[in-house]
Amino acid sequence: QTNMSQVWQNIELLIIPSRYEGLPMASLEAMARGIPVLCTQVGDLNKLIKHNINGFIIQHVSELDQELKTWTLMNTEQRAAIQQAAQLTITQYYSTQSILPKLLSIYQI
Repeated sequence: QTNMSQVWQNIELLIIPSRYEGLPMASLEAMARGIPVLCTQVGDLNKLIKHNINGFIIQHVSELDQELKTWTLMNTEQRAAIQQAAQLTITQYYSTQSILPKLLSIYQI
């Protein structure tokens, strides 16, 4: 996809059913836009996703349908809380504003 800005606006929940993963940029990009992630517990996704707080994390892909159902049955306020928490996670821990001071202190600039 060459222009994700038009695609992101149509995504309500990002599903990452990977068996092997590090920390996918797609998860960070989605959450920065307030799009929660439903993913398997692989790589560092368990450090990013807090189940039922800022997204959904499952042990095995067989649980995918149940968590997707959980999302679809949530009311507007419940969804909004998870969307806001997803965005806040990125702002607090992965944004330029949070990372740059740490890098500068490492390099003592």
